[in-house]
Amino acid sequence: MGDRAFYFAAIAALGWSGMSAAQAPKPGALETYKDWTIGCDNRARCEAVSLLPEDGAIPDNPVMVGVVRQAGPEGATEVWVSRDAKGGGEVAFHIDGQRIAVAPTRDGEATLRGPQAAALAI
Repeated sequence: MGDRAFYFAAIAALGWSGMSAAQAPKPGALETYKDWTIGCDNRARCEAVSLLPEDGAIPDNPVMVGVVRQAGPEGATEVWVSRDAKGGGEVAFHIDGQRIAVAPTRDGEATLRGPQAAALAI
């Protein structure tokens, strides 16, 4: 019986290692909607990233915004901002004139997680 348990454990370990390798994240096709590009991987983790103007009229301090949704029904949401203007301070997110969230910036970068990110993504 001891040998059977060992072989079962060895087969199970091989099965799990093969399964995790088969499920390695692989990017899917990218789609563009107006001024956003969106892509998901084979694990259903998705990210949307804002685009700069195509006509070359880039503002003096361009801002990029991204929304990430981890896979699964309980997948966490993250919203990030990157601006060309470096330094500290804070960035405030407004939708229809209402302030939804605030995040501190460091070197022009800010990230929101948790309830603020979820509310902003909705």
